[in-house]
Amino acid sequence: MKNILMKSVLIICIAAAVFCGWNIYASYQDMHETKTDYENLTVNTNAYSVVSPVNYEEMKNRNAEYCGWIWFDSQLISQPIVQTSDNTKYLHKDLDEQYSDYGTAFIDAANSQTDQNRTIYGHSYFEDSNTATDSEYAFSPLNKLVDQQTYDQNKRFYIDWEDGVKTYQIFAVCLIDRSEVDWDYTQNVFQTDKDFYAFIHNAKAYSSISTDVDVAATDHLITLQTCTTYGSLQRTVVIAKEIDS
Repeated sequence: MKNILMKSVLIICIAAAVFCGWNIYASYQDMHETKTDYENLTVNTNAYSVVSPVNYEEMKNRNAEYCGWIWFDSQLISQPIVQTSDNTKYLHKDLDEQYSDYGTAFIDAANSQTDQNRTIYGHSYFEDSNTATDSEYAFSPLNKLVDQQTYDQNKRFYIDWEDGVKTYQIFAVCLIDRSEVDWDYTQNVFQTDKDFYAFIHNAKAYSSISTDVDVAATDHLITLQTCTTYGSLQRTVVIAKEIDS
């Protein structure tokens, strides 16, 4: 009787061990499959990474002063950017350095790649000037961003720099009359965090659109400027911070 009891206990223990082992194996398989699915999902999301509409090296070979390409998903603007030591050079020259009424967007000559804020200038096209093709509108469409609905549809833009594509989130769109406002929105270096936050405060105070974008003292900015009306000192100023894509 004792032997029968011991055998019964042994059989029960073996059955329990097999059951536990199977559960452990099944759990491992589930974890492995979940991990594999996640890895596949991660790989698939890379298919949605931002891709530049142009080849940087080809554009650089075309013009040594080429610095990058700026564009919106909506194609609100899609333009090359240059930089020289002379801010007047590309006011009326295209990327091939041929005469153009609309010029080429250019980075302020005072800016360097390490500056916390870089300013890019571009012409506007006005109805009373000569007829222009879409590709010659330069920065004119930036004037539309003062409208909240247009901004809501164009909150981000991209720039394809030499070191890759960067994404920028707009947090202020300002109408600045330079004859009345002495705020230097082209300031590129900030000595203290206080100076930087003062700049951000002014940007948001002059902005015509509402955003919930927070800006930190470690953020890097891009400022876009264009004219609003022909012959006036009023400017549309769009300020954005670099974000992760």
